[in-house]
Amino acid sequence: YTLSLHDALPISAVKMSDGIVVDATPPAGVQCSGNSATNLVKNAGLESGNSWSLKGRAAISPSTDPDGKNSASLPESGSSISQQIATQPGAMYRVAFSARVDTANEDITGASAGLLSVGPETFPFVAKRARADPTPQWREFEFQFVADSKQTEVFFAASKHANYMPDLLLNDVAVQLCSSTAATTVAVHAGPAFQSSLNTIAAQWGVQDLESGIVDSMWAVGTVDGGEQVAAYTSVGRRTHASASGLPLVHGEKLFVSVVTRNGAGLLTKLSSTPVTIDHTPPVIGRVLTGGAYQFQATSVSVQFPQAADPESGLEACEVAVGHSPDNHDVVKFTQMDGVAKAVAVKFPANKVVDRDTIYVTVRCSNNAGLASTAHSGSILILAKPPSSKGVALTILAASQKTVPP
Repeated sequence: YTLSLHDALPISAVKMSDGIVVDATPPAGVQCSGNSATNLVKNAGLESGNSWSLKGRAAISPSTDPDGKNSASLPESGSSISQQIATQPGAMYRVAFSARVDTANEDITGASAGLLSVGPETFPFVAKRARADPTPQWREFEFQFVADSKQTEVFFAASKHANYMPDLLLNDVAVQLCSSTAATTVAVHAGPAFQSSLNTIAAQWGVQDLESGIVDSMWAVGTVDGGEQVAAYTSVGRRTHASASGLPLVHGEKLFVSVVTRNGAGLLTKLSSTPVTIDHTPPVIGRVLTGGAYQFQATSVSVQFPQAADPESGLEACEVAVGHSPDNHDVVKFTQMDGVAKAVAVKFPANKVVDRDTIYVTVRCSNNAGLASTAHSGSILILAKPPSSKGVALTILAASQKTVPP
């Protein structure tokens, strides 16, 4: 605007303001498109310890996976790896990495808790439970942050958690500059569609306002879109993520995370996640059927578990193992079936099972919330050879002299 000042003379002084920005549009949900940008992390595949600072018992370990990749091992709380990268203050970045539980012990069915600290943000995460076949067990994570300096530390640590074990493995770390585009799907991400958490929900969202900027965001958790039945709307300032613990998460309930953002002009936008289903119970496997207590060959066993089901989140996968006792898998280690198979034939390695052995079949199934359960068959006696006739004596008895009445 222009301000004119007049005095007694017909001369005026003109003063000009710096101008104002007229913002008539509310904040917009955005998504980060950074997959094709340059990875700012050096030695991203963790082929060695170069470029990374290792603390505690952190180490670079050769992988036993078929892909042969190395990984960073964080075996206990206090183990960490970190690296400094160059960033632009105010720019948004994407952080992506893979993590899983160390499967040195094939019977591990827990999970590993970890912590990512990058720029001004700290993100907790939980790696998926382990199976004997680790190939599909790498779980991919992705977070976003806005840099606040020209140098940013990317820091990973194993996190102590009452319900989870350590032995965390990391691989394929990437930090890339975002190119923000309008969100074509949902702009609020509340994690997997099925979750087993008893009391914690975390969410992350993408939002921007190019005219007047984002001033504040509030988030809530409810049983309906936009609701706050579980957690009331709470301000998190300009942050783009939040988490809450101590919540009354009910088994089988569907939850929505809603976010209301306000720009500098006071305009509001509401964003919501897709529903998240809470599942606190592992799958029900039921009876493990093998055809009976006796088997007359030593090359394979046929297994059925037709009652396996998970009504809340569905079966993700089932595995079968064979051993000489219910908790020993010394014949066939846990092997994942194609899809969720309910009837399979398990072949024995040569000379692992012989005549007169007693074996047991174990079935382990996991659901889409990451919970697992096991069930065992009854004992199976292998009778692979006919009875021996060695030492058998044949005696011919004299005919009976007695008359048998009709």
